[in-house]
Amino acid sequence: MMDLQGQFLVAMPHLADYFIAQSSLFVSIMSKALWGL
Repeated sequence: MMDLQGQFLVAMPHLADYFIAQSSLFVSIMSKALWGL
């Protein structure tokens, strides 16, 4: 149980980076689409 929790804590920063990258990419695409209008 503790091992699984440790792996989760290790994975959390990577997941955060992934979601931040995805959201920033989404925002840049949306802003380009809005500027294109």
